[in-house]
Amino acid sequence: MTSYSAVQLSTELRDVFLTCPLCLGRFLKPKQLPCQHTFCTRCLFKWFNARPIRAKNLQCPICRDSVPVPQAGIQTLPDSMLVVSLMEFLDRKFETNESISSVLVGLVHQFGVKGNAEGQLYKPLGVAVSGDTEQVFVADCKNRIQVFDMDGKFLRKLVVKNLSKKFTPTFVGITRHLSMDGSERLVISDINNKQVLVCDLQGRLLRQVGKHDLGMPGGAAVTSDGQIHVVDVYARVVRSYDRYGTPLRLLGRYGSTENAFRHPKHIAVTKNDDLVVTDSSNNTVHVFEMSGRLERAFGVRGKMDGEFRSPSGLAVDCEGNILVADVGNHCLLMFDINGRFLRRIDDPIDDLRHPESVAMAGDCKVAVADATNHCIKFFSF
Repeated sequence: MTSYSAVQLSTELRDVFLTCPLCLGRFLKPKQLPCQHTFCTRCLFKWFNARPIRAKNLQCPICRDSVPVPQAGIQTLPDSMLVVSLMEFLDRKFETNESISSVLVGLVHQFGVKGNAEGQLYKPLGVAVSGDTEQVFVADCKNRIQVFDMDGKFLRKLVVKNLSKKFTPTFVGITRHLSMDGSERLVISDINNKQVLVCDLQGRLLRQVGKHDLGMPGGAAVTSDGQIHVVDVYARVVRSYDRYGTPLRLLGRYGSTENAFRHPKHIAVTKNDDLVVTDSSNNTVHVFEMSGRLERAFGVRGKMDGEFRSPSGLAVDCEGNILVADVGNHCLLMFDINGRFLRRIDDPIDDLRHPESVAMAGDCKVAVADATNHCIKFFSF
């Protein structure tokens, strides 16, 4: 009788049970069909879209059983939890060149149904995630901010009172740098009132910023000293204010040079308080020191990895990497602080159509407002 070592048994288990029958590689986000056969999500997507005639059902590549495809796509078919658990167990027990993260990266969750009613979304433009409550704040094109839990359950509508004109939010962010005790504050761009609103998480208005000089507020971010930095889309500059709303300085000017903007959209802050700004028309990301000195600019127009066609929302992760949502290329890209392209976070099968805004939702998790799909998508990386 043949004697197997634990490592040999692990290798044989991977080869026989943990290999996709289509790509013959290690399972990546495995999906289980009702017939119990399992395949990589990407492989099923390619198999389904390879047919000359579009159909509503998927034929299992092995047994040919017909499976209805969910309306939200192949990626919403049930995960094979047995395969995922076995892969995780073997990765923990035995050293492998393949990271366990290959099972867990990419699109992990999404919520949103198109509509005008409470709990529905219509072209979401802004998203923020509370680290304290794990609540998700979403601004959409129906002039509202709605609050959901992480699973997409509608909790309430945010009501901001004492405004002179109709509340029209296009951006929402969360910061701890505007409170004495480190509690979270909402930072909201209101294009109808032409100002940035600082509120608590219940919507109580605490401060109004830029009321007399903002043409059209875009993205906003707050540095550790409490300074509020707002993209003025009409003026094509970044306006900086102190924590009480007093104007301090302007960053940038109109143009196509490295330190100029044609269509600035969003702004984020690094752990060193550098300011990162996207310019959708110049297809560029600018990195400024807080004093206003340009440190670097990166980006080139194109469709290849690391190139831009209208960069929009962005965020900075705990490692200092810059995540950029590209509207024209329908993708979410990661760069290091020096502008070196690292990788694409999403996959084409995730159907990211119009990623307008990005917010960190944990150390290695990000939320993306997908305006065309009327939903919020969560990616792990």
